[in-house]
Amino acid sequence: MTKNAVTRLIAVGLLAPFCLSWASLSKGVSSPGNSGKALVTDPRLDMITALKAMGPHPSLDGQEKVFGRLVGTWDVEYTD
Repeated sequence: MTKNAVTRLIAVGLLAPFCLSWASLSKGVSSPGNSGKALVTDPRLDMITALKAMGPHPSLDGQEKVFGRLVGTWDVEYTD
């Protein structure tokens, strides 16, 4: 690999995260009280959207029911 190719690879590696973060900040959902103002993004919503499933995978063939009792909201008390 030539020195020029290595330099380009490093430049792309340093520039790509900046471009991706800038793009993620420029898109978003406007909050209800901010109509017409800047858009607000929540990265947690991106993960929820990416991991959304409409149901269990067909290959599980009913085995997912073992975890059915764990689904839902939990109140937890924790001491350390």
